Amino acid sequence: MPFAASLAEVQVGASCPTCLDYLRDPVTTDCGHNFCGSCIYQCWEDLQDNLPCPICLHHLESLLLPLPLLLPSLELSPSLSQINNL
Repeated sequence: MPFAASLAEVQVGASCPTCLDYLRDPVTTDCGHNFCGSCIYQCWEDLQDNLPCPICLHHLESLLLPLPLLLPSLELSPSLSQINNL
């Protein structure tokens, strides 16, 4: 049972709130939410200056700034690899 519970926890944490699938090329916003790289950019496709987090609406900086704004989610990447290997 503990394995099933921790697997379910990883699966929830490894899901994109936009597409509801497992995260692909995961990124983390500066407010701490995780998305597929393509999903977050698609959410912002028609926006220019006001880039809100799709979850909490926290105002994020412009995409024209250097992007440590969206960091590869190094914590999630190994967990996703483990799930894919099951």
